[in-house]
Amino acid sequence: MMLIDEIIKSKINNVFFDMDGVLTEFNPNDKPRILRNEPDFYLNKRPIRCILEKAKILYENNVEIFIMSICHFEEQKHDKIKWLKKYAPFIKTQNIHIIVLNNEKYDKETKDYLKVTKIQEILKNNETYILIEDNHKIIKATNKVVRNSAHHLSELLD
Repeated sequence: MMLIDEIIKSKINNVFFDMDGVLTEFNPNDKPRILRNEPDFYLNKRPIRCILEKAKILYENNVEIFIMSICHFEEQKHDKIKWLKKYAPFIKTQNIHIIVLNNEKYDKETKDYLKVTKIQEILKNNETYILIEDNHKIIKATNKVVRNSAHHLSELLD
């Protein structure tokens, strides 16, 4: 059974999607442009339409859809929100959570736990959730905190 079917049939009613490499294309050569805070960089990212379609199917099946993404600068956060309004207008503004690294206190050991920590702050009532992610370190860290809560985006692909 595909992950999307499992989510719909289960009691999981919150799904968090990463953006870079999940909802948008991500190329390792993008890193220098990101670190330079290149204007409009995120606005021009190509959407991964098959994953956006899966998110919309979940939304249409009464699953609460969230964004849990990371960027380096405040301007990038605003660009990501604009991108989401264009390509994923069904996602509620209050469900968009973008961590700006320059505003966070973290170190090498805690960086991979930033998303799961933020998710737990958002879902105060111990609600069930799934994080769809492409970064293996973040998946592993999230699953250490809440078993089987993070999944690689490939599990949504046919």
